[in-house]
Amino acid sequence: MPLLVTTTPIAAPPRIVAAVLMDFASFPQWNPLIRTMRAAETSAGGRPVVGTRLEANLQMSPKHAPMHITPIVECCNDQEFRWRGKVGHASLLGAVHSFSYLPGDNASGNSTHFVHSEDFRGLFGWLFLAVYKKPLHETFSGMNEKLKELAEQRFAEEVAVTAT
Repeated sequence: MPLLVTTTPIAAPPRIVAAVLMDFASFPQWNPLIRTMRAAETSAGGRPVVGTRLEANLQMSPKHAPMHITPIVECCNDQEFRWRGKVGHASLLGAVHSFSYLPGDNASGNSTHFVHSEDFRGLFGWLFLAVYKKPLHETFSGMNEKLKELAEQRFAEEVAVTAT
């Protein structure tokens, strides 16, 4: 399967990275890829429930029109958020979009190894990635950098509050 993967080290613990990523209401202000997202059903903690639909508008790049998708949540926990979607029929073009936020290498537990990936499926998966790899990679990386900025800012604020 054609796979697009980006990684970003983040100087904030995974719980903060996950909190920023799960704050769908703030996406229009900072997220260049996922312009809007809403979960059909959420848990008491506000996270999407596995097996339910998402409503999302994605924008591959500023040059491309937003694309409306309704993927199914496959995983949403303390280490990963993943959905499976399709454009038309899944046998033609489908994808598994994944974000993992795992503890980083430092011993304090205050860093995250963030991995953002999409595994393209179906008859046109290879062609889609061949045509759109560069703008998708740039937009994934842009999203990752904004997530990093917000998570590190939130962590710095949390540290400052506990230091006083």
